[in-house]
Amino acid sequence: MFVCKACRVAAAHARIQKTRWQSHMRAPISLASRKLSILANLKSTSTSSTHRDEADDEHISEAINNPPRHSKPSFLFRPLHQPTGLFGYTFLTHPNELVVSAQHTLRLAQRIVDLVCSATTESELKRTVKRLDRLSDLICSVVDGAEVVKNIHPDSRWVHAAKEAHLVLSDYLNQLNTHTGLYQVLKRTVETPSITSQWDEQEMQVARLLLADFEKSGIHLPQIVRDKVVTLHNRILSVGQDFVMGAGPATPGVVIRDAQNALQGLPPDILESCLIDNKKKLAILGSSRYAGSNRGGGGGSATAMIPMGSPAVNAVLRFCRNEDVRKRVYEASNSGTDAQVALLDDLLQTRAELAHVLGVSSYACLHLSDKMAQTPEHVMSFLNDLASAYRPLAESKIQQLRDIKKHHSTSNTSDIYAWDRLFYSQFTSSPDTMSPSPPSHDPFHPNSTPIHPHESNMMDSTSAYLTPGGAFKGIAYLFRLLYGVRLQVTPTLPGETWHPDVVRLDVIDEGGVVLGTIYCDLYEREVGGGRKYESAAHFTVRGSRRIDGDFEESDDYLMSSHSNGTSGGDKQHILSRPQGISEVDGKKYQIPVVVLVTSFQRPQGHNKPSLLSLGECETLFHEMGHALHSMLARTDYQHIAGTRCSVDFVEIPSMFHERFARHPVILSYIGRHHKTRQPLPPHLLASISQSASYTNPLDGLSQIQAAALDQAYHSELVLQPGFSSDGMAKAIHEKYNHNLVGFVDGTRWHAQFSHLYSYGASYYAYFWSKRWAERIYERLFSVDGKSGSSSSVEDVWRRGGQVFWKELLAPGGGRDPYIGLRKIGLEEEEHTASSTRKNSFVK
Repeated sequence: MFVCKACRVAAAHARIQKTRWQSHMRAPISLASRKLSILANLKSTSTSSTHRDEADDEHISEAINNPPRHSKPSFLFRPLHQPTGLFGYTFLTHPNELVVSAQHTLRLAQRIVDLVCSATTESELKRTVKRLDRLSDLICSVVDGAEVVKNIHPDSRWVHAAKEAHLVLSDYLNQLNTHTGLYQVLKRTVETPSITSQWDEQEMQVARLLLADFEKSGIHLPQIVRDKVVTLHNRILSVGQDFVMGAGPATPGVVIRDAQNALQGLPPDILESCLIDNKKKLAILGSSRYAGSNRGGGGGSATAMIPMGSPAVNAVLRFCRNEDVRKRVYEASNSGTDAQVALLDDLLQTRAELAHVLGVSSYACLHLSDKMAQTPEHVMSFLNDLASAYRPLAESKIQQLRDIKKHHSTSNTSDIYAWDRLFYSQFTSSPDTMSPSPPSHDPFHPNSTPIHPHESNMMDSTSAYLTPGGAFKGIAYLFRLLYGVRLQVTPTLPGETWHPDVVRLDVIDEGGVVLGTIYCDLYEREVGGGRKYESAAHFTVRGSRRIDGDFEESDDYLMSSHSNGTSGGDKQHILSRPQGISEVDGKKYQIPVVVLVTSFQRPQGHNKPSLLSLGECETLFHEMGHALHSMLARTDYQHIAGTRCSVDFVEIPSMFHERFARHPVILSYIGRHHKTRQPLPPHLLASISQSASYTNPLDGLSQIQAAALDQAYHSELVLQPGFSSDGMAKAIHEKYNHNLVGFVDGTRWHAQFSHLYSYGASYYAYFWSKRWAERIYERLFSVDGKSGSSSSVEDVWRRGGQVFWKELLAPGGGRDPYIGLRKIGLEEEEHTASSTRKNSFVK
């Protein structure tokens, strides 16, 4: 499974700062009026957006907005005697088949291991890399497929089977990571010049990666040390999963008495939602340990509960006029239990111990050695450069907030506390709005309204024009403009998907070749509809791999009845066996399959679609950027296919595509009012462009702080006597927020920072990738920067798209990303994190 962000990011970010940072961290873009002229140029010059293309895009929009109508009876497409299973595997018709597949896969995997280890001649050694990649594909097909099922299947029987299938192979995977026989054969192969001289770039890269993976597991160390490494890896897995599962506030909600007065300023719909089923909510808290500390004063008749993790938390911090209520909600939403902090400390110290056992000074050093940033020193240099750029802007912003608070607050201080920042920020003007009016000094005045167009009504107005189907319509349009590929809705057969909401999209190139399949599961489950992964995510079910280069005897030899007790029946239970094959230039590839997951509000009925915020629309573009990377990275080896690349490179394509969600060319194509079908008004296009160019420096510093804390948590400091994750969180906060917003004693937002497990020592990658995505856009796709050019947007985007595909998407993880960046003209920053332009996306 690959999950990003911006992908598992949503929940963690909401807890850290109550807003999705990607919505604020925008690179500078041109003024809206200039962009609208580009839009006019596109409309006057475009010839490829035919009526047929637009009809296809509308069909995609309809399928996404009304998904149940696109699951078709099997008799319309396939003879009745041919059953259909999950993901199109004909045998996956029952949960137990997952376990059976894992067991058969285990036997076949062992046969490949035997083949590799028995190689002695040069002709046999030549097959080592291909065989190891086949081994990886074989196991990943089950592990990745089980991961998808475990996270999104509504049937508990399937979930249980997926966990069991994963368990069958998990211990075997750990054994393979420290298998001396495999390592020695691979090392001997790599050290044989007559073999390596015949390798292409991809085969050499796969060999290097596999060798590095072995050595990171301590394969070259004595047996007692290898055993210790396996034990530590298992503990990290166990403790990390417990930490992620427990990530959340220490209290389920805050009870507010006299709600009509205490919650003044809250939007009516939010206030109403907090009062619904109020007695039931109070009953949950009434006899619990939460009741005392979270009850408010007052004796009003109406009582509300602010549930942690709900939109009401952000609404209170942003709109509630009562400072005490904001304070209590902030403290509760940033709380953490002692048990959760203990899990975090255990996770960090176990990782540090692993690095120490492997002879490396810190886990960050171990983890970053094969990443673009390479070292913790480069990462911190990059983050500190960004912090230096944000600092004066943040100081100016805080002074604005202090001036506003001083004029109306009855307290003796104008200091801005953590629970003040969102509330007072809505009454300041940003440099981008060019507002002629001074900031309001009376936020409580009835006529006082927020200045930022992106802070309130603009967002609500825009949502009326954005639907999931509309977003996919824009994504299809963008992919066609950039790469010449199209998205096609393909009806699913009974048993192929796990829920009626799921829509299958096939990605097809200009020659009609199917590049891959994307299953889209976009909506929260209906009441009683089972569980589902709640954040945005991109899961890999099957990676791309060239299959006509497999050694000839593989299938028959591995699956013959006399091969180590393996039965011929194993063949039909192997998930890695291609269910679809594409042929390009005489080469055959297995077709990649991915699953895109979000939890948007369910449609209210036919022609009553779910509505999206701008941030949610960006999320779809981001996740589809990952999905397209999986489709367009056509590599010969599964180990480097698609998104199987370094963590600080894998987010570059997704953030690059996310950038287009606010481009007027795309918004004008997708923005239609969900009732009237009227286009998005020009003034909203301009407002969106202005909001995209605005970066809140306090939000930026908050995210830099989180990335710096991640680095500190994975440094050698963790093994020092007296280490405390609580103490380090406070120290890092004070370093980056000195004289800005003070640390709130007793809060433990870091106990909810689930990315510390999934992206340990890598949280910087969001900023890093954002920087590169912006530079790529400016280099290849910015029409604004091409003064005097008569090229249309379409021509520029298509040329740029082809270069981007060839140099950065197609190689997958098969080569150093800096090679591709150099080929598109960005070589001046090669391998130099500290040379980042400070104002590359800080304005």
